[in-house]
Amino acid sequence: MTKQQSKKGTTGLSLALALLLALVLAACGDNTATSGTTATTASTATTSAAAATTASTATTSAVATTSAAATSAVATTSAVATTSAVATTNAVATTNAVATTAPATAVTGAGGATVSAINVKVPDSLKTGPGVDKGSKTIKVGVINPLSGPYAVAGKPAFRGVDTYFKALNDAGGIGGYKVEIVSGDSQYQPQLAIQQYNKIQPDVAIFPQILGAPVLDALKEQITTDKVLTGAVTFDSSLIKEKYIWLAATPYPVEVINGMDYAVNQLGKKGAKFALIYQDDAYGLDCQRGYKSALAAYGLNSVAELPFKVSDKDFTAQATQVKSLGAEVIIMATQPAQTAPIIGAISQLGVTPQYVLTSSAWNVALLGTPLKDLLIGKAIVSSKGKQWGDPSAPGEARKLAAVAKYAADQKPDGAFSLGWVQAQITAETIGKALESGDITRDGMLKAFESIKDFDLGGTLPPVTYGSTPDLRIPSRESVIFKIDPAGPDGTLPITKSFSSEAAKSFKLS
Repeated sequence: MTKQQSKKGTTGLSLALALLLALVLAACGDNTATSGTTATTASTATTSAAAATTASTATTSAVATTSAAATSAVATTSAVATTSAVATTNAVATTNAVATTAPATAVTGAGGATVSAINVKVPDSLKTGPGVDKGSKTIKVGVINPLSGPYAVAGKPAFRGVDTYFKALNDAGGIGGYKVEIVSGDSQYQPQLAIQQYNKIQPDVAIFPQILGAPVLDALKEQITTDKVLTGAVTFDSSLIKEKYIWLAATPYPVEVINGMDYAVNQLGKKGAKFALIYQDDAYGLDCQRGYKSALAAYGLNSVAELPFKVSDKDFTAQATQVKSLGAEVIIMATQPAQTAPIIGAISQLGVTPQYVLTSSAWNVALLGTPLKDLLIGKAIVSSKGKQWGDPSAPGEARKLAAVAKYAADQKPDGAFSLGWVQAQITAETIGKALESGDITRDGMLKAFESIKDFDLGGTLPPVTYGSTPDLRIPSRESVIFKIDPAGPDGTLPITKSFSSEAAKSFKLS
């Protein structure tokens, strides 16, 4: 090897590692915890730190994704929900029911948008379970996210979305007169640590609006079923659809991948191109691989490689070398932002500039603050979902932004935040229905959740319906494709309307 070659190889690796380090530092930002008024801490690292989420560059738009309010990365749906829609929960009182709520009040913000109390009538004979205190009229809910480390870039804003919604709702009067308290735990995206946090928190909460990470939920799902505690997933892992007590809020990963590849084929003219998949070797990446293989078959595409990596990997020279030697022209990225940066950096150092199709979880606006910026603009799209942050056509967006102005003024556009906001609203709808039914036990919560029909999400996403079987647990098969553009609220702009390709419609999820 010549000195020049040696220097070039070292430079490429150094740049990749530098990009990763820059992203991690930006993402972590100031980790000082600032407790939210609704949050109670239940573990060492958390205190509603996430609530504070520090407005660092990467906290904004976290894994989450595309400006689309939700594009998530977990993300998704920007604002979703009309909290006042949540407020409907069947207002028919049983005979001996007593209305425990005061007249509806509201938290008002920009443009007069409001978050309203959920006015349901609660029977005197209310059956209660873990996390519910009839005397103080409080209901404790749990969140387990990575609140420190590189994955805090998603975990903190996702928590903050939940926290902001419940602060606004509590100030408006709560749910049937009950206030919601959050108990949080820091998983650091490590399944074993998540299990420890879960065991601390689970006995004291009625429901988990949010637990982040496909590998974390994969490790916890059996315990969640045993404990019968309803749990909102901050992941779009389709394998969770069959889990009785775990629910997704938006389009599953395989469908996201299929719709992204559909756009590459039919809109970018890549039918005859060489495709490759780079994926995280865990539940998330393997789920994306399902969509990738399905799209290959549906469109008759040529795949030259499927390249896995481990979450702990920091050197992606092997994957980059494969991409170059095999001539991959379209690369599907089933990554997290902390890997997106060094992988694309390593590939670019070999002089290769393919078309990238990122999942919602692979994108982060912080990537525009690295040398990757010019490699992404015009060469990468994000397959995600939801309206753009602040889209005036979605009433739910106005409600979210009003609450942000009052309770999280430093919050930047962020798909993970939007996902948390949505999950909090679906959780509130579930609690409201359970209270009104007179059964706020975990069994009562499950029945309430399974009765949700056409729940209005304020136009940001289509209304959601949940039921008791896997085929009724698929919130959507639609995606929105975004281009990388610094002019967008979180560095992206939508280039399609919400759509579902024929291949996505026929893909077997459950």
